Amino acid sequence: MKYWQAFLFYLAAFLFQPFLYGLIPSAGINLNLILCLTVIFTFVYDEVLPGLFFGPIFGLLTDIMYGQYIGPFAFAIAVTGVVVFIIKEYFNTENVLNAVIMLVGSTVIFVTVMWIIYSISDNSYSYMYAVRVLPVQLIFNTAAGTLLYLILIKKAVKHRKDRYFR
Repeated sequence: MKYWQAFLFYLAAFLFQPFLYGLIPSAGINLNLILCLTVIFTFVYDEVLPGLFFGPIFGLLTDIMYGQYIGPFAFAIAVTGVVVFIIKEYFNTENVLNAVIMLVGSTVIFVTVMWIIYSISDNSYSYMYAVRVLPVQLIFNTAAGTLLYLILIKKAVKHRKDRYFR
């Protein structure tokens, strides 16, 4: 994937994500499009720069625009992207079940890192609150990430009709 295409995906996710709060009535829980893009771009493509570069940048922009503190969202996205990059060697990237497992695991990692950062900064929400909202967030992130995976995997995998496929 070209960098400008990844930038447009992240820009669309950054602009579209705040509007989803009103569209999906889920007690303030929302899917995290920037996390989904970071995980899918890092997992699917061999070139990891779009996921590991644009994810934290747009995470920082999300912190600046909508966050209580500047930096935790970007740091959690970066940690999650690096973990996906390290673990993806052990997964078959062409299997949708592996992508679902990666999305579920990365959402749990993201929520845990966010909780650790907020607990260090003396924020009062407990890990049980993070775990309480986790099932709905897992459903939303997995559904959106799987849809993105199914769209983007067609561009990343060589086709068997290709004469260079061996």
